[in-house]
Parts: sequence; C-alpha cells; structure tokens
Amino acid sequence: MNFVPCLAWVPRGVAKATPQKVKLLSEQLKELIEKGAPDSNVDGMGDMDDGKVEEPDDDITAKYGLDTYDDEEDTAAQVGSLAGLAVFANNADDPYLDPEDDEDSEDEIDNFTIRPTDNLIAVARVDEDTCATVEVYVSNHQEKHLYVHHDIALPAYPLCLEWMNFDPTDPNTGNYLAVGDMTPVISVWDLDLVDSLEPAYKLGKKAKKKKASAKTKMMHTDAVLSLSWNKQMRHLLASGSADHKALVWDLDTGEPARCLSAHREKVQSVSWHPFESHTLLTGACDGTAKLWDCRGTDASFKSWAVDGEVEKVLWNHFDPFYFYVSTEKGNVYAFDARKDEAVFTLSAHTKAVTGLALSAYCPGCLITASEDKSLKVWDVLDHKPVFLFSQEPLAVGSVLAMASSPDEPFVVALGGDDKSLGFSVLDLTEWTALSHFEGRKLLKPDVQADEAKMDTDIPSGALGSLSLDS
Repeated sequence: MNFVPCLAWVPRGVAKATPQKVKLLSEQLKELIEKGAPDSNVDGMGDMDDGKVEEPDDDITAKYGLDTYDDEEDTAAQVGSLAGLAVFANNADDPYLDPEDDEDSEDEIDNFTIRPTDNLIAVARVDEDTCATVEVYVSNHQEKHLYVHHDIALPAYPLCLEWMNFDPTDPNTGNYLAVGDMTPVISVWDLDLVDSLEPAYKLGKKAKKKKASAKTKMMHTDAVLSLSWNKQMRHLLASGSADHKALVWDLDTGEPARCLSAHREKVQSVSWHPFESHTLLTGACDGTAKLWDCRGTDASFKSWAVDGEVEKVLWNHFDPFYFYVSTEKGNVYAFDARKDEAVFTLSAHTKAVTGLALSAYCPGCLITASEDKSLKVWDVLDHKPVFLFSQEPLAVGSVLAMASSPDEPFVVALGGDDKSLGFSVLDLTEWTALSHFEGRKLLKPDVQADEAKMDTDIPSGALGSLSLDS
C-alpha cells in the first residue's frame, strides 16, 4: 500500500532560503530512542484512555484503503515511533557511516537552498515501509525541478493539510503546515525546521471518558477531515470533522472560538470566503453545503441541498458571490449565495469528484479530478460551462487530492492511490485544448489581511446583506 491522501502548496518567497536543521544532543536522542515515542503528554494524546487511539471510522478506513493495512507489514503499528529503529546518537558510533560522508557536497547545498522562485509542495504519504510522512517537495516550474527537500514523520494517518503563515508567538509571518489526521488533534509543523520530531504546537485533545470540561466538549472527538486557513483574519483556522462539527480555532489562544454543529454527518470540506473574513462554507456527507456567518456566538447559516455526499466546496475568487460543490456521485454544482437553486450542474465524472480547483489567475478555468482516474478542464466564465478536455487514465491512479498552484495559472498537483507514483505535478498547457484561454486576461485577486478579532464589529461587504437563517 502506498498512496497520497492530501497535499498543499506553499507560495513562492515565504520559505527561508536555508531552513534550520534541528540537532539533538546525544543524550536527548538516546532518551527518545529508549522511550520509543515522544511523551504522550506533549503530543496532544495525553488524555487518551490507556494511550490508545480510537478506532478509525469505517467510511474513512474504506476510502483510503486502511482496512487492508493490517494485512501488510506489522510496521504499521509503529507509526510515529522510534522504538523499532536502529539509530545511533552519534554518527561516530554507527559502523555503516563513513565520516567523510558528513561533508555536504556543493550539489547537496544547492538542493537544500530554497530560492525565491521555488514553490514548496507538502505531500502526505502513507505506505507500508515508512508509515505516515509529509514529504516537502521543492518545485520550480520554469526550471523543471521537482525533488524532496525533507520529510516529516507523522504519528497518525494524515487526512488533510493546510499551509498558513500565522505564528502566534511572533508578529512576523511564518511558514507553517497544519495537519489533520485520524485523531481529533490538529498538528502544526514549522516548515522552516528540518529533522524536527515534534510539531510547533497542537490544537485539541482527546477527552477522557470521565467528566469533560466545556472547552473539551467543544473540541473535536473524531478524525479531522478538512482544514481552511483564513487569509484575512490570519489567527483563524477552520476544521471539519467526522464528529459532524466544524470548528473555528483562534490560533492566538489555541482554543475553538466557534462550534458549528448543524450538519448531521461528517464535515468533509471547509472553505473561508476569499474576501469576507467572517464567512465560512462547509460541505458534509448529509448532502448539504452550508454558508455560515461567524460574527456572532450563535452563528447563523444558509443551506443548500445536493444529490449525494459532499466531497469538496470551493469559492470562486473571481466572482465571490458564487461557489462550487462536488459530490460522491460525480456531479459539480454551481451556486449563487444570494439564491436558493443551483446556477448549473455538471455531470463531471463517473465516480466521486475528489479534486476541485480554480486557476489562481485565469478567470473561468475550473479543474475537476476524480476517483475515476481522470482530470477534466472546464471554462465556467459567465456561469456557462464549456468542457475543454480530459486526461485519463492519470498516472497517480484514483485521485484523492488536487490543488492548483498559487503562482502558476495552469499548474496543478495531484495525489492518488497508485503504488508506484501517487504524486505528480501537471502543466495543463501541454494540452492544445488549453489554447481556449489564449487572450484571456490573467488576474490576481487582491486579498488583504484583516487583523480584527472575531468579535469585532465587521462592516458588511460582498455577502453582508445576505439573510442567513439558523
């Protein structure tokens, strides 16, 4: 088994040119090796009964093929553990290492350096050999470079990734990756640190079966399926869970600021509005998409029904009254937030539409990808969809994740279940049908950060006049 369940782009120019390497003292590394795993009280799992993780939800297990994982190597039981590794605290003690190998070659130094023209792509991978990791790729579209810069060992199977630049301990911007997994805990890793064994911090924890506090009850109690960072109010992160709830986290305090609990099934997708800092879109397995006004403590919402479980929700950042919803039945719906009925419906694929993205710069360029191993490109300008071309079968297999480049108009990253590949970056300009967009002006939406807190009286904007019924 080898698959990529989720991935996330990192914009150009945000990563440190030379990331810091974590160097543990010999005594510290020996202690970690002897313990076999990080201390349970600092990994967000300290409140778990007997230190055991709750059994994964059957639907999630089936979706990612984890039900066959126990049939593979027994190494699966060692996720996030150092206990089974033959590790030496000092390279001089390792009989298999040549001391001369410690000197980095010029090529190694060059590959380690991240340039302003480089993107990073965080790619979650699950396989029988290394269990669960995030591979951090360097991608340079112009120079055709794509290689793994470093990786991060994870303690649980990852389900969603989200890049963000907010650092609660520093007024300057950072370079962080939030990871949702099969547990209720969200891990936040510093991508400018290499060889780190611990996340920068965690959000949430597993409550004891005994009496739980009000704050603990507000937190997730099941796997985290989706994440969305608020680019205007940078201290806010939204999460959707298999516990039927969506939470809005205040990264300054590390606590949930809002609990949105109107869905009756798993919340598979969450997405902040690109310009309205208080507006959150959610999609769930109950066959509904909901638009939330998060300004009040009793967040109101408006709801739309679709046929089948919602896989993804996506805002149109070129026309922000509109959003898209994809489903397990292969359909894509377009909605106007001011109206009750769908603007149009696409029978896009024969299986679940697990990838849904718009070009960052080309208005109307919609990309869909599916478990049917195909990718399709559409022109949805003026809300009149035109099919352009399809690529199938994809080398990555059934698509589990897709994201468009934040810096290139026609580049997408794909993750799938193909054991030999599982991850690829596609340049859509290689298909002649994309010439359809020649002459269309490329635009960059102006997203301004708003440092206002959640409870501040936020002026009405593009969606401020909506009537949201709770």
